[in-house]
Amino acid sequence: ILNAVDRDQSRFSVLRSDTTEEAVQALQHFLASPPPRSEVSTPISIESDKRRVFFDAVDALAGDAVRDTIPLPSGAPFGTVHIDAAACTLCGACSILCPPSALAQTDVRGLRLDFIEERCVQCGLCVSGCPEKAVTLMPRLRFDAGRKAPQTLNRGDLFACIECGSPFISRKVLERTLATLKDHPQVAANLEALNRCPACRQRATTS
Repeated sequence: ILNAVDRDQSRFSVLRSDTTEEAVQALQHFLASPPPRSEVSTPISIESDKRRVFFDAVDALAGDAVRDTIPLPSGAPFGTVHIDAAACTLCGACSILCPPSALAQTDVRGLRLDFIEERCVQCGLCVSGCPEKAVTLMPRLRFDAGRKAPQTLNRGDLFACIECGSPFISRKVLERTLATLKDHPQVAANLEALNRCPACRQRATTS
């Protein structure tokens, strides 16, 4: 990251210690001969969470003279995700599993899967939890303002109940389920029931 923003790595020090006493000694040694100050005019607040402080510091160091993105090694806690739109059924598993809510699925005027890169910690839960194996991690650091804005990764339709007309499930999820069960000897005869919402199915079984 420092190389990408054209900053001398000797301007930064990492203090390592196993005990409080060692930490105090390391800090005292650092303060006795600190590295030259970086010429950064943008103030950095340390009142925010550490991730916010990190991005503010990187933005201040980078200024305008930097590429939009730089690749990072596997395991880095920054990056984006790639969605295979053809395989993704918009089931919502990835957004449910995402701890920092970098992925979010909405069903307003159709299904939409959005992503905010700045929030992504590359934990991989979306990858391991996707039943269609449609998610891939891409570790990188993005410098432009798009890092903070929602990006739509996939769109789809909701299927409307054939009984009451209420949208209730991702069309792709339903299609995949019907294709999987169409030859099942115990289920094939009742596949039409899956085209009804849970409420209509319940009424049909109790009437």
